[in-house]
Amino acid sequence: MDDTVPQSRDAMRYRIEDMDDLAFLRIDEKHATWGTGAEDVKAALLDLVARGRVHIVVDLSYVEYADSSMLGALIAALKAANRKRGTIRLIVVNESVLTIF
Repeated sequence: MDDTVPQSRDAMRYRIEDMDDLAFLRIDEKHATWGTGAEDVKAALLDLVARGRVHIVVDLSYVEYADSSMLGALIAALKAANRKRGTIRLIVVNESVLTIF
């Protein structure tokens, strides 16, 4: 499955791919913030978990800046995945993004 979320105002661009028992969500935005749609990512991650896709990799390698709303989205998804014995792993290459963790 390769789901690309269409661009719209205030919607964050991201792509979801299934790889065996792993779901891969790549954020295609330089800024992952409340204003760019971190809630969209949260909803997508929670939907994946609800559908049983509890092992997820979130690729933030394109992201140059993330705020606390993105952190909150990731924490909410991690808690949901953990309740189902799942995992969430991050790919982060930008040091400024690492500072929120």
